[in-house]
Amino acid sequence: MGERSVQGLSFTITSDNSNDGDIASEQQELLTIEELSKLQEDGKHWVHEEIVAIDSHKDWSYASCIGCNRKVSPNGDSFLCVSCSSNDAVLRYKVNVRVVDGTTHASFLLWDREVSCLLGKSAASLKEQISRFKKRAETLRETRLSA
Repeated sequence: MGERSVQGLSFTITSDNSNDGDIASEQQELLTIEELSKLQEDGKHWVHEEIVAIDSHKDWSYASCIGCNRKVSPNGDSFLCVSCSSNDAVLRYKVNVRVVDGTTHASFLLWDREVSCLLGKSAASLKEQISRFKKRAETLRETRLSA
């Protein structure tokens, strides 16, 4: 299932289309965060929680291989995937959040598919929007300072 730290209650959220998100599925039961933290084995489970914070101290995106979705490394003015040797990359989400569910709290890691669905835009689109906002803010600041 990915990253998991029972002591720190840190889990990784991943998407799997194998049962199309059926909560009633025998393969994926609905658990509380507390119940999830007591499990001894990795598995697929549903947790109904509320996101209460985004960890802004950690990167929210990473450059990923278009072919295999793995992290890529800078290679001159392009990128290189060490897994499949591709030079094609795309920006993807990787967002650390704090969640609560009434029993306890935990850190979860949300990946590209989940964050894209929540925000309704790609990581590249959000990065471009942030860049435009910063440029406008700087222009306004310079205009006010020169006035």
